[in-house]
Amino acid sequence: MKTAKKDLQAAKKQLKALSAKIEKIEKAMGKAPAKKAAAKKTAKKKTAKKVVAKAAKPKKAVKKAQSDVTAIDTVVSLIKKSKNGIDIASIKKKTAFSDKQISNLLYKAKKKGVVKSLGKGVYGKA
Repeated sequence: MKTAKKDLQAAKKQLKALSAKIEKIEKAMGKAPAKKAAAKKTAKKKTAKKVVAKAAKPKKAVKKAQSDVTAIDTVVSLIKKSKNGIDIASIKKKTAFSDKQISNLLYKAKKKGVVKSLGKGVYGKA
């Protein structure tokens, strides 16, 4: 709301400055100011529409809330829950990730030091 209000105030100042310039030009040319006043009103409507379009910023916050649980977190949580370790096939069943995704996630988890390999294809807590 504050940013929208500031934008409207800035647009208002700009419109006032433009109207002052238009009046100076009209005096120099000798034209009637009625035609320019109508143009000024349409400019206000356009700025109001732009502010409404900018007000749709809260969608970014929703995306951040959804990205809290990553794919690595899901795989690591499954590994931590298992007592004797877990193999790739059971991870695949529980998460519905492809083999390539699982191997990449396990590689990243090993690099972080969260997971270690207990045997061939079996992973446990580090």
